[in-house]
Amino acid sequence: MVSVQYRTRARGWELMRFLQQFDRQFHTPNERRLAVALKGRSVEADRLMNDLACRRQRDTAMLFASLQLVAAPGRRQRGADGLLCRGVSVSTAATC
Repeated sequence: MVSVQYRTRARGWELMRFLQQFDRQFHTPNERRLAVALKGRSVEADRLMNDLACRRQRDTAMLFASLQLVAAPGRRQRGADGLLCRGVSVSTAATC
């Protein structure tokens, strides 16, 4: 019999994977198009796009770290960079 804790952890992992895939398929391409359209228009637009890129990196790192924390023991996950890794190896500290 599967424990409630295991099912909850598995469901959380599935939801976070969905968020990661949704973000990769819809937000990232739109953000890139927006960056190309707004780049160089004004100092303020450039600053806002840099802030957006910084927040995206932070959110991606946090989501990846969360996936690693709830993954089943021994389960290998693909990181934000596409590499297989084990454990939480992504810093969630803001660098911007």
